[in-house]
Amino acid sequence: MNISDQCELIKTADTQYEGFQKLFTDITNKLWSRAQDAILLARQYKINPDWYSFYMNPRSLNEKYDYGYWLNFYLYQDLRYMARVKNDENLVTRIDKAYNSGNWDLLK
Repeated sequence: MNISDQCELIKTADTQYEGFQKLFTDITNKLWSRAQDAILLARQYKINPDWYSFYMNPRSLNEKYDYGYWLNFYLYQDLRYMARVKNDENLVTRIDKAYNSGNWDLLK
């Protein structure tokens, strides 16, 4: 897929509790932002993301993390199914790359 597998190395040896809290918050907010992008993208492709309304209203940071993951995954599966139904293998490949790279902008 030509996706870079490089990522930031997080040194945790000297990290205090507050540092882990900040790290989790930052990761959660990035994941949630991706989920919001997936919702907008699904609507552009005429997919109804409201089926997953349960996941759109997290009540805690942990739920935001979990729900963000599942929203991304379920909408990815819906987008992929839509492309398969249309028999558009090029779109399937682009959807796979967008999901696996964490960059939904590749489909805009």
